[in-house]
Amino acid sequence: MVKLIILAAGKGSRLMPLTQKIPKPLIVVEKGKTILDMALDEIIKSKVVDEVIYVVGYLAEQIEAKLKTINKIKTRTIYNPFYEESCDLYSLWFAIKEIDSDVFITNADNIINAKVYKMMQKEKGIVLAVSKSDNLLPDETKVQIDGDEIINASKKINGDCLVESVSLLRITKEKAVLFKEVLDKMVREGNYIDEHWLDIFYRLYKEGIQVKPLEVPRGLWDEVDYHGDLVDVMKKYKKMRGKKHG
Repeated sequence: MVKLIILAAGKGSRLMPLTQKIPKPLIVVEKGKTILDMALDEIIKSKVVDEVIYVVGYLAEQIEAKLKTINKIKTRTIYNPFYEESCDLYSLWFAIKEIDSDVFITNADNIINAKVYKMMQKEKGIVLAVSKSDNLLPDETKVQIDGDEIINASKKINGDCLVESVSLLRITKEKAVLFKEVLDKMVREGNYIDEHWLDIFYRLYKEGIQVKPLEVPRGLWDEVDYHGDLVDVMKKYKKMRGKKHG
């Protein structure tokens, strides 16, 4: 069984006031379809994932109610009771027991094309999808690569880094134990409560565990962090719908 863990516990503060009464994944993008709907459409289309597990926190009951209407793929939730005090590294830790077979991990504000899941399905080990960009904003998660190995992924990386994380990770079964051991150590140390889950890659590199990059075209995924991102995504899917019916 291939699982997909989606981190969906955050408050989506950068999209306030839209997220004041609804969680970010339930923001409507196009013709009544939410971010969650559009992301799941691509996941289902890929035929790669058997079960989707949402780690929820903020307004969890709304996401849980929405998932009860989904019948094309198996879904369930895990609750992070500390979503207000911690970042998404801790949300991932709450799902640590699910990392026991082939698994994907991503964020709830990503809409990733089915083609990307199919590309990653062919990879072995621990693999992070990345895209090249010549205009990365300070708040983007940048990725440093040495040969065929990721040595760091963080928003704090300075300098002329031109590679961005797609925030889609694949872990195959034979590497699951190693990944879980590092994740558990980081949480137990207590120094990472404000860190993003992608910050685990520097620690993996330091412990000699390879994370491979897989480059995917920038046009095959979208991330909704800010109001400007949402406007861009709305325009993109409205245009796509127009071409489809044109």
